[in-house]
Amino acid sequence: MKLIKKIFLFSTLVAFIGTACSDLSGPDQGNFSDAALNSESFDAAQEDLELLKASGVNFDSSSGVFSIDWKEVKKPFTEEIELHSRVHAIAFDEVLDEKPKRGYGGLDMGTISLEYSGVQTELEKREGRNGGFMYSIFPSKPWEETENVTIDYLDGVTYSFNISGSDVFPATTVELTTPSTKLAISNLADEDSVSSTEDLVINWGGGSVDNGIAVHVFPLKPRPEFADSSFAGRKPKGHKGRKGQHGPKPPRPEDVVTLGTHELLETNDGTYTFSADVISQILSETDATSIGIVVHQMNVSAVEIDGLTYHAILKYGDHVVVNLK
Repeated sequence: MKLIKKIFLFSTLVAFIGTACSDLSGPDQGNFSDAALNSESFDAAQEDLELLKASGVNFDSSSGVFSIDWKEVKKPFTEEIELHSRVHAIAFDEVLDEKPKRGYGGLDMGTISLEYSGVQTELEKREGRNGGFMYSIFPSKPWEETENVTIDYLDGVTYSFNISGSDVFPATTVELTTPSTKLAISNLADEDSVSSTEDLVINWGGGSVDNGIAVHVFPLKPRPEFADSSFAGRKPKGHKGRKGQHGPKPPRPEDVVTLGTHELLETNDGTYTFSADVISQILSETDATSIGIVVHQMNVSAVEIDGLTYHAILKYGDHVVVNLK
């Protein structure tokens, strides 16, 4: 196994910590007007693209992105696990000096639907405050009355972005196919106990054999106590918050995650060991009671449309939270 690089990077870890708390990076649909909600949703979609860029995707050589990202998250105030999917599509406007650029969308591609295994879901078309468009599907918030739109993860299935086209973008289809076996951690489960003074061995199976693996380990502080589970499934009442929210909020990533370690591996060999010294280092000066472990894979392929190159991206993985002893 060849190790590419080691990164101690908080912002990268936040992209993968649905393992510890609810998915908080999507738009909050509380008391917003339609215009404000569109702006909030657009910004959240751009943040996802910026995380892809921070993860090593070279947008400078790309004319656009079609991406699907899956992760399991815990709903606030409950221990219920829910699959969240995030889907994005953008064709960059080549006149922009930065890709992506805050507040600026891309070309009008008409309508876009995602089709797989007989299911078809239309992406929402969102306009940037400085013009241009992005297309996306976000999970709904637990207290919203709308049904959560989830794109199921299925092994070995082709997901097709069906694009109607416009006068500036051709009608076409972009296809992405998941691995034949889902990536899954095999030797550890939630609530298992691991030693804080010994090597941490992580084994997994599945995923693409043609792509590398990202392995993340990060300490978790004791979770703050919030209101009881009667809040689950509805929006808590109380004083208005900064963005029109009410009452106690679920814990934010920065409240529960401290600096950890992130290993990028060139090959998918199914195992990696963090030494006792590394575990000791990431636990030092924390009051962590558990460790979050994420094994993640991002498959990036090039798609040519009208002589231009676009990125097609699949992101998926598995996680566990284990207790320290």
